[in-house]
Amino acid sequence: MPLSRHLLLRAAPIALLSLIVATLFALATAAGDIRSERRGADATARMFRHLAGLQADPAEAHDGHLRALRDIAASGALRHLRLTLRDDRGVVLVPQAGTAGSAVPAGPAASWTIPAAEGAAYRVALDWNPRSEESEALNTFAGQLATLMLYSALLFAGIAWSARRALAPLRGMLAAIRRYEHAEYDAALPPTRIAELDAIRRALQQLAAALAQAEASRRALSLRLLDAQEHERARIARELHDELGQTLTAMRADAAYLSRRLTHDAGLRGVADGLSQHGARIQQDVRSLLHRLRPHGTQPGNGPVPLARMLQDLLQGWRTQPDSRTDFRLEIELGAVAVPPALALALYRMTQEALTNAVRHAGAGTVQVRVAANAAGDIVWCVEDDGRGIADLGAALEAGCGLGGMRERVWAHGGELELGASRPGETRPGLKLLARFPGALAAAPAAVATISKGAAVAAVHAPDITTRAGAPGHGCLPELA
Repeated sequence: MPLSRHLLLRAAPIALLSLIVATLFALATAAGDIRSERRGADATARMFRHLAGLQADPAEAHDGHLRALRDIAASGALRHLRLTLRDDRGVVLVPQAGTAGSAVPAGPAASWTIPAAEGAAYRVALDWNPRSEESEALNTFAGQLATLMLYSALLFAGIAWSARRALAPLRGMLAAIRRYEHAEYDAALPPTRIAELDAIRRALQQLAAALAQAEASRRALSLRLLDAQEHERARIARELHDELGQTLTAMRADAAYLSRRLTHDAGLRGVADGLSQHGARIQQDVRSLLHRLRPHGTQPGNGPVPLARMLQDLLQGWRTQPDSRTDFRLEIELGAVAVPPALALALYRMTQEALTNAVRHAGAGTVQVRVAANAAGDIVWCVEDDGRGIADLGAALEAGCGLGGMRERVWAHGGELELGASRPGETRPGLKLLARFPGALAAAPAAVATISKGAAVAAVHAPDITTRAGAPGHGCLPELA
């Protein structure tokens, strides 16, 4: 149904109802006018009856007639007439009423003489009452204006209510658009009877479907790029192992042979020993590089990834760094179900970057890493440190520190990354990185593996976190029920 027709169909009964109410109000006003006219006619009839009594009745009854005439004149019930009564000496017996406050001059009076008993006479004067005319005109105008205002108010209120009801689906559409801004494209919009609004609803749903498809394509592309990156790392690791590794082994063997053969020349033997030591150091550096490129020999797409062992070795490698004074803590609550390989590698790379930032850039004294899952199959990853923190998190996400790549990994796996100070308000606020991956697992968490520097510590759930990126929070992870 077109919007114009819908509004007209709703406005018609509203206009009819308003007209009925206004008509009832006008009828009530008319009934009041009729009662006023009836009272005026009754007062006029009583006035003439008492005037006739002054002429016909004896003098003893005149006082009663005069009192009645004074009451009638003072009551204003005569409406448009004013009565003045004098005796034959000119003394006013019934004064005029209703002359004050009128801006309209009084017209000529109709007067006559009433002969009374015993030779007395009364002079009667009747003229029109301008104040009564003004009051009646104003009352009539006020009644008409009130009727019109009542009708207009009812009509406008009804149309406003009808338009609000007709345009109510727009509120749902605006709410859906706000959800689209946050990449929530599953907002359902119920059909509406108004053709124009239903066309907008269908267009919004088509837009949401297109945006969802585009985002899914972008996620798939990001995952393919990340997978290609892992394959390239694996290829580089293989080449380093196969080519450079063999060359270094042969070089060290040659240096050892020279060292054994040059027993007569201490100088050359020292050079040979130095070459052997340099080769050993290079070989150790290559092993470390291979481990970073391909931890535990993992190959993309070759089965489960031992995430827990990889993270343990990663933190242990940081602990064994020369002059390491940072306390590294690891908590894993993943249960018996393995994390999907692609996500496990992403979590490992994110942890690598987070630890590098915490130690080399933030100067952290304590770094806590935690990976957990809940009964709904969600995975939550958190790294928290007590370092210098980042003043402008938004700029850091765009400028570097690896946070942009970390956010890209989280987004590619359908998660959400939150950043904030771990200790807001302190001189060293630290940094907290929190990523959630909804529905990544389907099993409830089981055992908890907690690893710390030097000794194991008990795993403790932290309070719920409701803050977003850049806002203060408490604890490393929210409660996982």
